[in-house]
Amino acid sequence: MDFGATVMSDETDLRLWGTIIGWIVLIFGGGAAWGTLKHKTDSHQKAIDRCKMEDLMTIERCREFHATHQEATTEKLNAIQRTLDEMKLARNRTDSKLGGLTSRIEVIFDRWEQKHG
Repeated sequence: MDFGATVMSDETDLRLWGTIIGWIVLIFGGGAAWGTLKHKTDSHQKAIDRCKMEDLMTIERCREFHATHQEATTEKLNAIQRTLDEMKLARNRTDSKLGGLTSRIEVIFDRWEQKHG
């Protein structure tokens, strides 16, 4: 009787059984994970399928959205126009003040030239 061959045969049998059991656990574990993921995906797809786009955006809601958007756009344009008008008025005031200052400087310069000659 060869004792070494029996030990090697026992180790081979244990490794074989360990490998087989490992593969079985891997297959069933992967299958369970895949099944869980598929169930979640299917339930999400059912929820998406029940959701109708016409329920979310009706013609009336679309009109309300468009009217609100149009009002906001009009208000923004009005604010821009008011700002431009204020800038134009400020520029006119500045031009008027500069014109007055220029004429005063010219008068002062003329007087200085007359005195100093």
